[in-house]
Amino acid sequence: METTEKYIIQSHERCETLYHLNPKDIPIPKVCLIRKELQRQNSKYESILQVTRYFMEKILEYSKGIPTLVVVSNENGFILDMYGDKTIQQMVDSLGITPGVRFDERDVGTNSISLALQLKKPVEIIGKNHFQEVLHSAACFSAPFYFSPSQVLSGTISLMTTIDYASSLHLGLLSSAIDSIERELKLQEQNYKLDLLNQILMHSTQDGILITDTKGKIRNFNEAAKNLFEAQENFTGYFENKQVEIVEKYIDSVLQTKKPLKNIEIEIDNEHKENLIRCLVDVLPLFDSYQKLNGAFLQFRDMSEFYKLQEQVIASEKLSTLGILGTGFAHEIKNPLTAIIGLIQLLQNPDIDLNTQEKYLNIISKELERIKDLTNQFASLGKPTLFKRKSCDIDVLIKNTVSLVKSHALLHNIEIKYENKKNSLKTEVDESQIKQVLINLLQNAIDAMQEGGEITVSLDFNEETEQIKIVVQDNGVGMTAKELESISKPFFSTKERGIGLGLHISYQIIESHGGKIRVNSIKDKGSTFTLYLPAYSQQEGI
Repeated sequence: METTEKYIIQSHERCETLYHLNPKDIPIPKVCLIRKELQRQNSKYESILQVTRYFMEKILEYSKGIPTLVVVSNENGFILDMYGDKTIQQMVDSLGITPGVRFDERDVGTNSISLALQLKKPVEIIGKNHFQEVLHSAACFSAPFYFSPSQVLSGTISLMTTIDYASSLHLGLLSSAIDSIERELKLQEQNYKLDLLNQILMHSTQDGILITDTKGKIRNFNEAAKNLFEAQENFTGYFENKQVEIVEKYIDSVLQTKKPLKNIEIEIDNEHKENLIRCLVDVLPLFDSYQKLNGAFLQFRDMSEFYKLQEQVIASEKLSTLGILGTGFAHEIKNPLTAIIGLIQLLQNPDIDLNTQEKYLNIISKELERIKDLTNQFASLGKPTLFKRKSCDIDVLIKNTVSLVKSHALLHNIEIKYENKKNSLKTEVDESQIKQVLINLLQNAIDAMQEGGEITVSLDFNEETEQIKIVVQDNGVGMTAKELESISKPFFSTKERGIGLGLHISYQIIESHGGKIRVNSIKDKGSTFTLYLPAYSQQEGI
């Protein structure tokens, strides 16, 4: 008890001289997690909280008749869960002690949670050992837990009862429960890993699976992988199969860096298939229970049908876009044609002088060039493409796309402004696909501004992340938080007659380029779509 008395005395001294607390005041926690952060913490501790509740409710059942409250905190003293005796719970609720608040010695005085975290050992604070007089009728027992695989301090579990029922057995009971919880969590983790591995090795998936050892030698595979690579029964071993050799460099990279590689695009030549099989491959490092590298896991997803369907849908979207932009295109052509017809009529006047003739002919020539440029851009939009990436100047691509949509926007009393913060930015993209994404975003922005407005398109480059940043911003109707959650899902649309595939395809196109789309939107104020594209090949340097 001498050690216990010492840390309690030291805590009382801190409360009095350092924190200037008044023992007669009611201890009210001053720091509380916002609801979203509390939800995040509960999600992080989900399995711990579930197992803890199972064991602690057994303790509550065995100690029936003894008013007991269970409190679980994280490593920073924030309460995550609280249950047990309703009378005690009502009492602590009246003090503002609820899930989300932080137990800090500076705010609530001497308490078992703060001391258990500080000393990293079980602590009991009974009666007058509490600094605040309002807690002198309570007895609190806390023990730290280390449930994470890295054995880092993860939080505390506490028992609170009245001083009349306080016993040194409480601390022993609590420590014993924590040992049981720790064993159960470790067992669950091991079972989860074994179950996951068993599921992978089962032939229930259509994805091809390969598992290698630490030297890259194939030690297991499933039927889908065997069919994909047209392999014989003796598929295990090193990469004698020519088709499998295409992923050897990725396996070597994962085994050396111990970091996963995801969504690598490869093509496999299978003689039983008419065309090359287009696959997305994930290569992940495998670790044993001691976090020692155990090999590599490869998953092959045959995306051939998906890409074929995607190309068909994109072609359909293009036809729809051509129809929408056709009105604007006709309007844009009409203006220079009207001017040309008028000038030709003037040129038919026999009294017109040579200088005026030359002036009119120059104007006609410029207007015809303008019509030619518009026609070329419009025609290129409808051409079938092979979806091959090549070096492209993003600035030129955006300018051409904005020019194509601008006339359609003007019909709706909408102005499109383009700002380029970098003179020239080149990267490897499928120009047709990126143009389709931009047209889709611009068309959505136009549809969102029924009463006219302004669309701003900007281009920038992030030196640190080596990413090209394209922003499309409107001041239209915006979206609710619920709508934002679903915008990338297929067949979701906020438009009355929308199909709901445009944005879904746009997300897939950008992700297939190694990029991402981020959206910010405020209802009735507008939306901002930000596209990030790598300024280099996705698999460069591997």
